[in-house]
Amino acid sequence: MIQLELINVFISSTALVLKNYGLTLRKERLTVDEIPKTTHEINVVFGISGAVSSTIVMGLSIRGTKKLATLILRGPVYDLAIAGNTVSMIGTDIATAIVSNMQKIGIDVCPTPTTVVDSMGVVLSTLASKKVAINFDTEVGQIDLRITLE
Repeated sequence: MIQLELINVFISSTALVLKNYGLTLRKERLTVDEIPKTTHEINVVFGISGAVSSTIVMGLSIRGTKKLATLILRGPVYDLAIAGNTVSMIGTDIATAIVSNMQKIGIDVCPTPTTVVDSMGVVLSTLASKKVAINFDTEVGQIDLRITLE
């Protein structure tokens, strides 16, 4: 089980990456959930493994995904496949930031591959445990991060 103290590493790493992409984080809410399914239209799944293992799902709406891709690419993005691939880079960057910050405190981990699940209600075995959910309100809409605690 991930120590709750490490959750701050996940939150601060995510917030830094989102800010580096030009987002303003207006509000954060922290909750716990046990939902074993994807909860958004677009779900970027990534994680870390090693001394600590965790699966992380970043959830967005289709509209939010396209807005975020437009912000990143500095031009309109209408194609959902391009938008999904663009936001998957954020998952990779968040995982890399988490790895870097974990290694700074002496925890040896590496990032896992990023994938995009573009559907709500998909059961993922890695989500079948308790998760900490962080909801970020941004100018592109709500971005939710769900972090497994196993």
